[in-house]
Amino acid sequence: AGGARVAPTTRVLTAATTSDAARMMRFLGRLSLLLPLFCLQACSGPRAYMPLDEGREWRYSVLDAYGPRMAHLKVGGRVRVGDQMGVLLTGEDGASRLAWAGNTLIASEFVGCAFNPPIPVLEAGADTATWEWRGAVRRGGVVSSAHVRASQQPSVTEDLGRELPSLRVTLSLSVDGKSQTVETHYVRGVGIQRQEVRRDGRQVLLVTLATGR
Repeated sequence: AGGARVAPTTRVLTAATTSDAARMMRFLGRLSLLLPLFCLQACSGPRAYMPLDEGREWRYSVLDAYGPRMAHLKVGGRVRVGDQMGVLLTGEDGASRLAWAGNTLIASEFVGCAFNPPIPVLEAGADTATWEWRGAVRRGGVVSSAHVRASQQPSVTEDLGRELPSLRVTLSLSVDGKSQTVETHYVRGVGIQRQEVRRDGRQVLLVTLATGR
């Protein structure tokens, strides 16, 4: 009965703790200002033409030699693309390896081919551009020397009857006397909206976005 009473613990705010709290509030205030800026750059900057944030997914309608079907594409883990760190895109039709080098999108694997050195597939910092690439291409286990001429210009593509502004990139690939053309429409905030592959003038693949986020 006569035990000693324990006084409740009371935290006393000193000038130091008050100063710490003030610094924290200023930091949070600056952070709240930076977050919209980060979102603006990431979501509406040049790289928004091909978002590569981990977990992003797309579903495409595909028409090829096997007939119409649906295909799924997802951004997976980080991988090396030349001397850049990029991402692995995986799906039913294989994998692609893409990376941003400044505002240039490069690929070491793309449309069923492996490129060494990685090939530029989009110049997101400009509306109109042309470039050339020379290197080695591996397709079906066979490695060949190749030359690519590329052109890029503003265009439009369709989505459920709507016209969407896009950047249309045409890659004209010459390998062992045979030609292949890859025409890709990139839409800001979406990525690849439409892609058509022709070999010696004949369409062999048509990919159109069904859903993406």
